[in-house]
Amino acid sequence: MVKLSIGIDIGGTNTAIGVVDHEGKVLIEDSLPTPPKKYNPAADKQVSDDLLNGFISDISKIVKSLIAKIDLKHEIVESG
Repeated sequence: MVKLSIGIDIGGTNTAIGVVDHEGKVLIEDSLPTPPKKYNPAADKQVSDDLLNGFISDISKIVKSLIAKIDLKHEIVESG
């Protein structure tokens, strides 16, 4: 069984998501835009919460999609 980890790099413009093996080799990756501040210029808490929840949901969908595309018997492991 191959042990894999999920890497997520949240940048100011783009968020990259990748599935990597124990040696750090990227097996598959995808990205999505990071929500810009212009979507909530007044820093309204409800808007911030809604943006964050939507962003996390989008990341989760991409992670699930990437994992489904891995054609290996695998285990997702925690790194710390």
